[in-house]
Amino acid sequence: MRTLVFMLALCATAAQAMDGDIDPSFGTAGYIVQAPADASLAPYGVTIQEDGKVLATGTRWAWNDPEGWQDQAAVWRFLADGTPDLSFGIGGLSLVSMGAGVMPTPTTIIAQADGRIVIAGNLGGFGAVRLHADGSLDTDFGNNGVVHVDCANADPGQGLAAAIAIDAQGRLLLAGSGDVDPGPAMRSVGIVVRLLPDGAVDAEFGVGGCVTVSPADTNATATAGLRSVAIDAADRVYVAGRGDLDGVQGLLAARIDATGSLDAGFGIGGITFVANTATVDMRGSGALLANGRWMLGGVCNSQSPMVAACVLALDEHGVPDNGFGNQGWSSIALAGSVLPLNSLACQSDSKCMLLTTARPDAGPYRQFVVTRFTASGLPDPAFGVSGQAHIEVPTERDGSHIIARALALQSGRPILLGTTDGVPSVNAFFATRLQADLIFSDTLD
Repeated sequence: MRTLVFMLALCATAAQAMDGDIDPSFGTAGYIVQAPADASLAPYGVTIQEDGKVLATGTRWAWNDPEGWQDQAAVWRFLADGTPDLSFGIGGLSLVSMGAGVMPTPTTIIAQADGRIVIAGNLGGFGAVRLHADGSLDTDFGNNGVVHVDCANADPGQGLAAAIAIDAQGRLLLAGSGDVDPGPAMRSVGIVVRLLPDGAVDAEFGVGGCVTVSPADTNATATAGLRSVAIDAADRVYVAGRGDLDGVQGLLAARIDATGSLDAGFGIGGITFVANTATVDMRGSGALLANGRWMLGGVCNSQSPMVAACVLALDEHGVPDNGFGNQGWSSIALAGSVLPLNSLACQSDSKCMLLTTARPDAGPYRQFVVTRFTASGLPDPAFGVSGQAHIEVPTERDGSHIIARALALQSGRPILLGTTDGVPSVNAFFATRLQADLIFSDTLD
């Protein structure tokens, strides 16, 4: 695998570097590949610290562990150049076991201003874990470093915290999904939870610290799941994901005020639900821009020849922004079969990048595909080929484990995170960095 990495890097540097090309100064010749012989690694979330270090979270499944087959929550930290940070955990990796029989799935990660790190996901239920800056467990957070959330109006026991943000007061906002109506009619709803800086659930937010979001709260069949959360200067919380109303799937977005009430100035009663066949696979990756736009991204028409990378811009009132694309929408075609997983990040100049996974009709393996849209919603001709960069992920097997999962911007340069084939034929950790216009950073001024 290492030989293949170097061969691909040499090809990438043979021509003059352009936006969307692999950055050969990152990791080993442009890539990070970790494929241990004793474990399957599945990274799900990535973020960038203020000092440029790269943080990733996911799972490590070790099959020769002395205690048996063991799943652990994993946090990796790399220096800004993509080499492991040896001051973190053991060799740049920190592992957290959640107890016997618990299979944790941490999907999102964030760094606090004081250097401590919070991961969230399903950690034996909807919850979060906090680490010190050196990777050790912060036992002052929640219950010995771990928080499990129990909402009165939804059961998050089988739910997932898919996104995390921090407000100006150091409170943590978790967004994801949970279950209501236990039994055969069980359905999922979006859940937003606010935690105090010590990990305690903030009882002054919503109902007992929780807010539920659904396309129609009075409809017994409506379902929802949230995948993105952001906070503005007024501590208003923006969330986005996917909803289903009377069998019609669509894109769901909402805005919640600082008290935990749906904001009547956004959409209809605080909720925007865009339902049509073209958006059936939109998963609601979101980014909040300085001008108040709430950008949402995903894959459209994944079951048809018209499959595309799509973004929707909502204005401050939660309606499609006519100053972007075609009535708020923009899309760029994706060739071949596409997975609906996606991740969105936006530069400070309001150019947005969407990460997806596609298998070209003419190619044997899946690729990571990054699409960049201009601030007006056009494909960015300065990025890749006509706005799209296709990343050939190194693999020595059938490529069945190549999946793009997360995107973050490091001083404007996209860090792509996901998996490739490991040894033997399990998930291996994969990350790379692309060239980008360094005039702009990922910080929204």
